Amino acid sequence: MHTISDEQLSAFIDKALPDSEMHHINNLLAESAELRERLHKLQQADEMARQFFASQDDIPLPAGLLEQIKAHQPEAEVVQFQPRVRWPWAIAASVVLSVGLVWQLLSPAAYTATDRALLSMSSGSVKIMNAEERLEITRSELNSAGQFCRYFIVHTPVSSEESSACWQGEQWLYQSPGSSSQYQPASASEQPAQSLSADEEERWLRTLSQQIQAD
Repeated sequence: MHTISDEQLSAFIDKALPDSEMHHINNLLAESAELRERLHKLQQADEMARQFFASQDDIPLPAGLLEQIKAHQPEAEVVQFQPRVRWPWAIAASVVLSVGLVWQLLSPAAYTATDRALLSMSSGSVKIMNAEERLEITRSELNSAGQFCRYFIVHTPVSSEESSACWQGEQWLYQSPGSSSQYQPASASEQPAQSLSADEEERWLRTLSQQIQAD
């Protein structure tokens, strides 16, 4: 069966797919309880995002904060950037990883808040990182190299981006969306990723926690 990505499900929720693809996903949903469960979780995440960011609109800035920001704003050369694409709200539930990914190494000496969240939170959990950012853990799996990997979505008021991180040595190796969106199938010799159950995920998290404490 063709794998349906979180991005496709989000576009399905938004009714942003061609009629033929909408019909195809409808047929798959009728056949797959697992796919229906994924769709339900994305719909829940979407609603949580709506409620959270709506509540933030009512929180006023602290008195004098705007003036302090303006007073300390350094002069700098203005650089023009391409405008960022703003995704529909349903895609606030998830944006799929694209091909052509950029790997980034983090130093094990200082774990970030995201590092610690990936080391402790179970799949399906959502953590408020700050006033404008939420981190949602979507799933865990072992990649073709046998590494423990976690998939997560960073929600902000204007977009949602899905990324992943795989544990290597004593650090997370992060993978973020690149510029290419063309699908490239895995080679025949490459082993498919193995999805982890809740118990398997918990054992991995416990093992990593013990490994870090031992070091």
